[in-house]
Amino acid sequence: MKTPLISIIIVNWNGKRFLKDCFDSLVKQEYKNIEIIFVDNASSDDSVNFVKKNYSKKLNLKIIKNKENYGFAKANNIGAKIAKGEFLLLLNNDTKVPKNTLDIIMKEYPKLENPGAVGCILKNFDGSSQNKGFEIDQVGYPVGIAEEKMGSKKHKKIFYPTGAFFFIKKEKYLKLRGLDENYFMYMEEVDLCWRLLLNGYNNYALTKCFIYHYGGGTSKFSYNQNNLVTNKLILYQREKNTLNMLIKNYSTINLIKYIPLYLIINCAEILYWLLKFSPSISWIYVKSWIWNISKLKNTLHKRKIIQKKRAVSDKKIKKLQIKSIVKFKLFSKYGFNVQLK
Repeated sequence: MKTPLISIIIVNWNGKRFLKDCFDSLVKQEYKNIEIIFVDNASSDDSVNFVKKNYSKKLNLKIIKNKENYGFAKANNIGAKIAKGEFLLLLNNDTKVPKNTLDIIMKEYPKLENPGAVGCILKNFDGSSQNKGFEIDQVGYPVGIAEEKMGSKKHKKIFYPTGAFFFIKKEKYLKLRGLDENYFMYMEEVDLCWRLLLNGYNNYALTKCFIYHYGGGTSKFSYNQNNLVTNKLILYQREKNTLNMLIKNYSTINLIKYIPLYLIINCAEILYWLLKFSPSISWIYVKSWIWNISKLKNTLHKRKIIQKKRAVSDKKIKKLQIKSIVKFKLFSKYGFNVQLK
C-alpha cells in the first residue's frame, strides 16, 4: 500500500510542559512515514533543547527557531514551505495522538469527496468529549457541532476542523497561500476553510478517530457551567480577525447584509462592558475596527483574488452555517457571568 509522507508541523511558544506527551505519541505512531517540523516562536523555556535532546534520534525531525513570536499562522506557513510531504498536518503542541490516528486518516482520505481540510474528534485528557468539528453563524462566530448533527457515518462534512489537528494536502494549502499571516492567533483555520469551500473543496471531520487536547495551551479560554472565561488578547484577536474574514470571503450582497449586523452586535457588546464599568474592554472592539481600517487596502486586494477564484456560491456554503447568532446564545446561557483576565 502506498504510504505518502506526512509533514507534521508543530508550532510552539513556551509550551515545553506539553511536549513530552505530544512527541511521545508521535514516536508510537503505527504510520511511520512522517517528518516532524518543529517551529519554535522564540520560546524562553528551553523547548528547543528539550525536543532536540529527546527526539532528534527517534523521529525524522526538523527544527526551525524563529527570532521572534510570529504567531500561529506565519509559523505554520514557514513550516509548510520546507515540508517535503505530500500531506501536511498542523498539530497543536498540547495534544496527544493515539497510535492508530494517522493510519485511520490515510485509509479514510481516499474515500472523501474532493477533500479540503480534514479533522478528527477532540477529547479532553480525561476522555470526555471536547469538540467534533465546527460550524459558524452568519457573522462568522464559531460553535461546536452538536452530537445529534454528527450522525453515525465515518466522516461528516463540516465548515471547518479545529487548527489543533488540521490535515490537508500540501498542494491545496500552498495553492490558497496557507493561513493568513495577518492573523496572529485565532480564526486563521476558519478563514482558510472558508476559502477552501469557496474553491469547491469539502472540509471533513472523521468521526471514528480522535486525539487528546488540553485546549488553551498557549492562551487561556474556557467555559464552565457558570462562567465564560477569556482574556483581552483573545477577544481582540477574535474580533479583528472575524471582521477581516467576513470582508474577504462573503459575496458583495452578503457583505452588505452581514457587516452592519456584525457591527451592531459589537456596539451592543461595547455598551455591555461600559455598563460593567470596563471601558478598557469596550475599547478592544474599537481597536479591532481601527486595525481593519488600517489594513483595508490589503484586505480588499485579498478579497479581489478570493472572489475571482470563487467556484461556489454563498448559498451552498450557508448550508454549513447556523442561522442563529452564537453570541446571543452565549449571553442567554452565561448572562453577565463573563470574565476577562
